[in-house]
Amino acid sequence: MALQQWVASDTPPPPSIYPRIDRKTLVLLDKFVFPPNPLLPNPEPQAIFHRRQLFDRGPHYDADDVSGIIAVEPPHLVADYPAALVPQVDADGNGIDGIRTMTLQVPLGTYTGWNIRREGFSGGDACDLVGSYMPFAVTKVQRAATGDPRPSLEERYGTLANYTALATAAANSMVTQRLLLPSDVATAIQSATNQAQQAGLK
Repeated sequence: MALQQWVASDTPPPPSIYPRIDRKTLVLLDKFVFPPNPLLPNPEPQAIFHRRQLFDRGPHYDADDVSGIIAVEPPHLVADYPAALVPQVDADGNGIDGIRTMTLQVPLGTYTGWNIRREGFSGGDACDLVGSYMPFAVTKVQRAATGDPRPSLEERYGTLANYTALATAAANSMVTQRLLLPSDVATAIQSATNQAQQAGLK
C-alpha cells in the first residue's frame, strides 16, 4: 500500500529502519554479541555468519559468471573478503533494528534468521536458510531451573489479558508507522493472543 501511494500520489514511504553503522545496530562480526541462552549455548559468530573468500581456480576460470575451466583443484586461497557487517541483537537475542513486528515488540522467545547444526551433522556449522525459535520459560521457577537469563513470560507479561493489551498497542503503533494495514489489526492481535496462550500464558 505504501508503495502504491508513493507511486500514485507521491506520498513518501515510511522512513528506512534498516540496521545502520551510525546507530551501532550494524556491526563488525567481532562486535556481534549474542546473549547467553541455554537453548543455544555459545554460538560462534564465525559459524553463524559466513566469511567469503577469494579463490584461484586457474587462468581459464571466470568467477564473475561461474564459467570456464577449473584447472586448480582444490583451489588456492587468495584472500579473505573484508569483514562482514551483521545486525546487532538485544538482550533477548532479537534484532534491534529493522521492522519491529508484533512478534518482536511482544516476543514469546528469541527469533533468529540462522541456526546451528547439531553434533553428528557438521556440529557447530551454520544451517543455511533455516531460522530458529527459542521460547521463553513460562514461569520464573522454570527459568531458574534451566539457568535462562531471559525473563519468563509471566515476568514479562503477567497474564494473557495483559499480553493481548500490549500486542494491541504494538499493532496500533505499526499502523501509525504505516507498517501494518488497519484491516489486518484484528487478525494480527488474535493470532498473537493465540500464540501466547499456546506458549503457556493464562
